[in-house]
Amino acid sequence: MSPNTERKNWIKEAMCRAVRVVRSGGTGYLRTSKYFSVPRGTLDRYVKDISRSPEKLVNIHLGRRTVLPSELENKLVKYCIIMDRRCYGPIRQDIKRMAFQLAIRYVLKHTFNQLKSEDGKKWLRTFLKRNPVISMRTPEGISAARVIGFISETVARLFDINGSELRKVNHPDHRIFGVDETGITTVQHRHSSQHEGKERNGFANVDSVVAGMNAIGTYVLP
Repeated sequence: MSPNTERKNWIKEAMCRAVRVVRSGGTGYLRTSKYFSVPRGTLDRYVKDISRSPEKLVNIHLGRRTVLPSELENKLVKYCIIMDRRCYGPIRQDIKRMAFQLAIRYVLKHTFNQLKSEDGKKWLRTFLKRNPVISMRTPEGISAARVIGFISETVARLFDINGSELRKVNHPDHRIFGVDETGITTVQHRHSSQHEGKERNGFANVDSVVAGMNAIGTYVLP
């Protein structure tokens, strides 16, 4: 078999034209496949599938079908891009959790982890491979991240985004609260410095505190 007729290694436009030629009754399968350099078997299958246009046929994904249909996956990609532009880019766990929620909402057949309410690493790896526009970055140290990210352009963009959202809700200042969460380690991790030479099972015990306040200084109880 020649290189240009190997599996899925042919030009989509050429296949579309070949399908139209055969469907119109111009020439047969063999002559058309040779003229447009497309595999005869694939051409035969596409011509007989009259329920879809040639453009849709040539864009069919080969191999195992993905859990999320292309429409939902594209929406998930757009949402990740929008959140990243708003300085709230989702992490890997967020993407897996959202994929699970979409599968449940639209009653899709899946193999997601029901206990963790998210999909596994394999799905995320193939999802990122299919959508290279999403770039997952490794978190840096706090000091380095602040030095690189805390620039006037980023801060101005964040204020522009928040300003437009605040104008939509039109709430007074005392009804707008800023909320943040922080972790407090009560037992040190086994790799950290030990205090008095003792640890509880060798692992860290972390509690979380959520605090919030508004612009006039009113605090919410943590």
